[in-house]
Amino acid sequence: VTPGFSHERLGDKQLRLEYQSERRFCRLALGLIDGAAEHFKQAYDLVHEPCLLHGGDHCGFLISVK
Repeated sequence: VTPGFSHERLGDKQLRLEYQSERRFCRLALGLIDGAAEHFKQAYDLVHEPCLLHGGDHCGFLISVK
């Protein structure tokens, strides 16, 4: 199964991102988020729950830009 992302914009400064993969590469997803933020020089806060590595059926990332 191909990994997948879905997203929902929660306002001007917040985004909910969901990642699903049988391989459970949530750390890769975190790296993509961090790399994009660094590239665009954008500070952010992130809450990561649920998590595939801790029994979740997907990884949820709540991203808030500063």
